[in-house]
Amino acid sequence: MTAVQGFMVLMLSPVLVHPAPDEPRGHIMGRVVDAITMQPVAGARVEVVGHPRRATADDAGLYRIEDLGEGVYRLEVRSMGYAAHLATDVVVVRGKTTYLDEIGLAPVPVAMGGVTVAPGIAEAGGSRHSFQREEIRRTPGGSGDVVRAMGTLPGVSTSEGELSAMTVRGGGVHDNLILIDNIPLEKINHFEGGSDEQEAQGGRFSIFTAGLIERATFHGGGFGAEYGRKGAAVLDLTMREGNMVSRTVSGSYDLLGLELNYDGPAYPLSNTSLVVNYRDFDLVNALAIAGEEGFGDPVMSDLIVKTTTYLNPANRISVLGIRSSDR
Repeated sequence: MTAVQGFMVLMLSPVLVHPAPDEPRGHIMGRVVDAITMQPVAGARVEVVGHPRRATADDAGLYRIEDLGEGVYRLEVRSMGYAAHLATDVVVVRGKTTYLDEIGLAPVPVAMGGVTVAPGIAEAGGSRHSFQREEIRRTPGGSGDVVRAMGTLPGVSTSEGELSAMTVRGGGVHDNLILIDNIPLEKINHFEGGSDEQEAQGGRFSIFTAGLIERATFHGGGFGAEYGRKGAAVLDLTMREGNMVSRTVSGSYDLLGLELNYDGPAYPLSNTSLVVNYRDFDLVNALAIAGEEGFGDPVMSDLIVKTTTYLNPANRISVLGIRSSDR
């Protein structure tokens, strides 16, 4: 070995022996089931759109995609005998495992022979619209409020964002059926009926903070008899479930008041997730700054808790508790 070669080996040795540490990566975990029977779909292929990462669901329908950079991804899920499913707005955070709700694949017949196609009359689709959690959060002017987000739909009025209430095609605020996890709720707003104007148009604050609703399905008409309690529209809300793998704790304190959030496993139970949202607002300071002391001392508080326990791959139990008050 010459002197020049020996010098080059010495210069490169620190680089070879001490590689730069990798940046923390995020992961995605979830479960693929049959949309009708809710049974696991073993062997389903889950791919990250535009990325080489992919995974295959095991016998329990579980999959895990590792080593993803922080960002927003789309997942494409395929399996023989099922229609392909595209999951959008999957947010990955460094050092965290993002747990998705169950992805339901719709069964489709497998073509075995020739198909004859004949022209027919196109059927007009009903006024049904679905919003995912990130879509609700990003709706312009909605501030994460699920009711204000519905104001972007045709035929829906939400008082230009001033009030958290909606009217559909000339109906009243109380002519809409609102369901949360299939439970009907008559009132989901604070300070409703505090004055003649508010009584006619609804309250100003939703009891659900940004990010609590996993999915919102709006029926503006043509809904079935199972939604027959009201005549104007149906807003079907699905409360999100907790992360079964990693926990996230957050909080904020500002001019309005205090908000605390927990999302993660329900220790020490390994098969149970937990979501907790607590909010306590006293608006006296905000009204004083705005010069509206005549409204008194409005106070509102919310405590929302949801647990989900997986008994086995085919069965689970969810418990939802909501305590909401204002004056």
